[in-house]
Amino acid sequence: DEDRKAEVQIDEERRARTAVSRSIIALTVLSVAILVVLVLVIRRDSAHQRASEQRLATTLRSIGDAVIATDERGVVRMTNPVAEALTGWKSADAHGKQMSEVFRIINEESRATVPSPVDKVLREGRVVGLANHTLLIRRDGVETPIENSAAPIVDDQGRILGVVLVFRDATAMRAAEQALRDADRRKNEFLAVLA
Repeated sequence: DEDRKAEVQIDEERRARTAVSRSIIALTVLSVAILVVLVLVIRRDSAHQRASEQRLATTLRSIGDAVIATDERGVVRMTNPVAEALTGWKSADAHGKQMSEVFRIINEESRATVPSPVDKVLREGRVVGLANHTLLIRRDGVETPIENSAAPIVDDQGRILGVVLVFRDATAMRAAEQALRDADRRKNEFLAVLA
């Protein structure tokens, strides 16, 4: 009777160990399967993220105006080729610099430094434009008349993540405006002579 109880107890212990071993194996297989699924999901999401970033970079390079994007501290994160040409800063050199170092602007008439539109956007949280007669001072000192606007980059909760600055060379437009003023002046002088 004692032997029988011992055999039953040993048999139950063996079954329990077998059940525990099977449970451990099942959990291990399940854990590995979950890990594999997570890795696949992360790779897929990373591929989607990279594709999205590629599309954004391609779009940025294709825009005809100069574009600079900053983070929430006004640090340059991205520039396009037009911005590189107008500022004289290669994208790799500008990345990580304060916007005020890369985008130096002055008033054409007073020569006074113009406050950064990026700082204004970060402070006020709204789209801003530059006053007329603004000159961009390129890295090598060449001055170019520009027009620009800056807008906040905002997330779904309304938090400002950075600023996008769009600007263009206004040299041709300023020359055309001057030509119109000159033509108007000459017309007035001609009419005055006739009178």
